[in-house]
Amino acid sequence: MLTGFAIRIAQERGVHRHSINDSKPTVEKELWKRAFWMLTVIDTRMSWVFGRPRATSTQDFDLSPLVECDDEYWETEDSETNFQQPAGKPSLVSFWNCFTRLFEIAGVSQRTIYSVRKSELQKMDNSSSEWQEKTVIELDSALNKWADSIPTHLRWDAPHINEFLFSQSAMLYAMYYWVRIQIHRRFIPRPGQKTKVALPSLTICTNAARSCVKVCDTHCQRRVFPYGEFMIIPLFNSAMILTVNLWKSTQTNVTGNATFNPSRELAEIYKCVELIRTYEPK
Repeated sequence: MLTGFAIRIAQERGVHRHSINDSKPTVEKELWKRAFWMLTVIDTRMSWVFGRPRATSTQDFDLSPLVECDDEYWETEDSETNFQQPAGKPSLVSFWNCFTRLFEIAGVSQRTIYSVRKSELQKMDNSSSEWQEKTVIELDSALNKWADSIPTHLRWDAPHINEFLFSQSAMLYAMYYWVRIQIHRRFIPRPGQKTKVALPSLTICTNAARSCVKVCDTHCQRRVFPYGEFMIIPLFNSAMILTVNLWKSTQTNVTGNATFNPSRELAEIYKCVELIRTYEPK
């Protein structure tokens, strides 16, 4: 509710719109942009967690990304060099622009595969399952493009020059796997239910869950900044997916499959519990 009120206040001030006069950044403009982008991320996350409609969507604002320049370079002695990041020094703000782009993809999935009512385009399609499958494929493609667009200094498999960038990378990839799970988990068939789409959604979710646990575990082992709010929900959802996968694998009697190891599956689930427990003091 507070986020909804804040978004309305921001819209009343007009900070959700990109003005042609905003070509030259100022401190006040950038702070307002930060506030509004933060509200959209909270709005998207809370909507996922509680299953409620968002207060706004990407169709309602055209705000430009944040200027990728660290705070200490916003204002300098020479006004001509304001908001210019030194060459060769990655900006901490790059993380946030990546983060908001990821949540824009999450927002699209909310408006499409999780919408309460069918859109007009969906009504025009003869087959609901085909429309859903096309939408999921497009969302997967958008996620892959997003992953390819991550700057080198934030990639998980690249060396990180400091702990801040390492934590930023961990948060990005944990939320990336979480969004992948959100897109596919609706299409995991229930017992006796036919699959809605011809996609291996459970396998995709399970692989994403395992990758998410590895990222969170690696981050936790280094005992850097905990960022529990960004890790707990992905870890919990990963544990649920791994539990469903274990249960379905057991039910389908895959004991003859050499790759199925119940002990390993349980160990991953308990790893999630163990990681979530590390955030308990906070």
